Amino acid sequence: MLIETYADLVANFVARRHQLGLSQAAVDHIAGWPDSYCSKVEISAKPNRARNARAIGQETLPLITGALGVRLMLVDDGKCRLLTHAEHALSLATGNLLETAIMLSAGSTNLEAEPINEIETTGGDELAWSDTLRAIREMAEETKANRARVAAAEERAKRAEKRAAHAEHWLQKLHQAVLKDKAS
Repeated sequence: MLIETYADLVANFVARRHQLGLSQAAVDHIAGWPDSYCSKVEISAKPNRARNARAIGQETLPLITGALGVRLMLVDDGKCRLLTHAEHALSLATGNLLETAIMLSAGSTNLEAEPINEIETTGGDELAWSDTLRAIREMAEETKANRARVAAAEERAKRAEKRAAHAEHWLQKLHQAVLKDKAS
């Protein structure tokens, strides 16, 4: 389940609660919260939330994940990158940061084949192009490695979801047995 906003986080917790067939009161009990606390957490993501809404924070997060039998995992989406020294030097030298960023994000590793106009340096600074190109090639290889790590993490997440579905099946059976036992 992809979570990009706080509302997504709360919606996923609500969906998980429904998936398990648990009431808000049951989550309150399992998490060790006071009565109606789960409902206050669930309304915290709504635009016109009540004044007594409670946001998920450092104390409530482990309680709700524990009560719902889930864990959070951060996965690098590969979109966040800071310019390396070599990339910054190249962008300053070419004077076109956007074009350089596009070229670098395209994953080009054959930068020597790219036409490079004659470049004037300012203040007598000399750029070591071989070092810059080597650093850019290393960065491109690192990007490939990062993509492979993301793919591996996604595969592990899929396997974990399958195991969780299996465990959830048995948890629901147990929950139903407990409810049946209480009813009799």
